[in-house]
Amino acid sequence: MKILKINKKSLLKGLRDVAILILVVYGISLWQARHLLDDDGSIEINDLQLVSLQGNVTPVFEQNKRTLIYFFAPWCSICKVSINNLDYLD
Repeated sequence: MKILKINKKSLLKGLRDVAILILVVYGISLWQARHLLDDDGSIEINDLQLVSLQGNVTPVFEQNKRTLIYFFAPWCSICKVSINNLDYLD
């Protein structure tokens, strides 16, 4: 049986490289999130109304009723797969 000898210098170099990689990934994620809103877990939109192509105005929210607003794109394959879940919720 062969015993693997680890060189202390190469181990420290590897740990340094991993630490640099983690810092770079963390920095990139911070940069990507720089314009996002703070998330405290709650969003209030009370007076949202939708206007149809015919000009009819419909309120989105009804009194004492939960409302789910889901944005999707018709070309998005993930959105197409998730539409059945939304039908189940409805």
